[in-house]
Amino acid sequence: MLKQLGFLCMKMHSCLEYSLQLSAHPSISLLQISQRYRGTLYPGTNVSVEEAWKRRIQLRQPKLQCDEQVQPKLYYAPEWDLEKRHDGEEGEAHPMIGQDVMTPEKWNYYNKVVWPPNYVSPETGLPLLRQVYYCRESVHCSPKRMFMACHLVWRLNIDEALEQLKLQRKKACMILRQVLTEAKKKASEEFHVEFPSDMHVAEAFPIQCQIVKGYRRHARERITVTRYRYINIFVRLEEGDGPPMKKRWEPKNGWDKMKDYYKYLRERCIEYKIYCQNSKIVLGVDKESKMVDGIVEEQKIDEIDIAETSISLEKEANERKQRIREMRERMQQEGKLLAFSRTLKTVQVIYIRIIDVQIYSREDYW
Repeated sequence: MLKQLGFLCMKMHSCLEYSLQLSAHPSISLLQISQRYRGTLYPGTNVSVEEAWKRRIQLRQPKLQCDEQVQPKLYYAPEWDLEKRHDGEEGEAHPMIGQDVMTPEKWNYYNKVVWPPNYVSPETGLPLLRQVYYCRESVHCSPKRMFMACHLVWRLNIDEALEQLKLQRKKACMILRQVLTEAKKKASEEFHVEFPSDMHVAEAFPIQCQIVKGYRRHARERITVTRYRYINIFVRLEEGDGPPMKKRWEPKNGWDKMKDYYKYLRERCIEYKIYCQNSKIVLGVDKESKMVDGIVEEQKIDEIDIAETSISLEKEANERKQRIREMRERMQQEGKLLAFSRTLKTVQVIYIRIIDVQIYSREDYW
């Protein structure tokens, strides 16, 4: 979408907002410091961002529930009675709390989960990054139009996303820009994130919460129903740079496609082949022969003499010719009989007509 609209996404990071403290980290080289300022290292580690996201993408591969091994995790989350509101105020809870639907109460509840300091994820071996969950409720906007705006800024840097939304003069983009600004402000003030500009939009999606129906009067006493849709906008900001792609899996480049094509060529099978063995031509039937770089791997082959095979093939050909000859003769005989029966019929018709003429020509008849 950005290429079609002609927008140029530029990262607006400045090295001045980082404080160089070489005395506090004497083991870190200048190359690692420059890489960390450019955003090529995963926060809190010496692992590159590409390698870190490869580990995280591996978790998306589907697994059978019987083969899945869930690692124990240590965290603290306050107890929450689903029949009451999450903020402790009096009133009824959201009607969709007990169902598998995201609600503002569930989304804001993630902010109360406390992890141990320097906690490392057992699946990826990487430290958990700081995250900020934010939600704006009951926004009068179409969910389809808001989805397009959310997909535009998904996995972009927060400052970069704000700049892109500023260029789009649409209602959904203007609302989403306000939401991201509030989420960034919440990250710096409430969660004390040191550099909120280094966060990226990990998730952004709308969910329709309610529909208010009205009516519109037309000419000749016609009335139509109008629906005013209200949505909840959910945003999650995560520290560090986002993945290099927006799809679920990383797209294959030319080298990956070339490897797949080589694999296809090497797995080709040659079922029937003729080769020389001990100065004797042999016809082989190979069910598992494979071609590797143009070389045929020969395995156990049933040897058949060429002379025997040629004699059997010649016999089959002669039998086939004889059957065809007999069939042709039979068809010719049937054709002769059919022609003879036709001639008999014509003779009978002619004889009857002659007799009729003789009868009509008599004087006694009249």
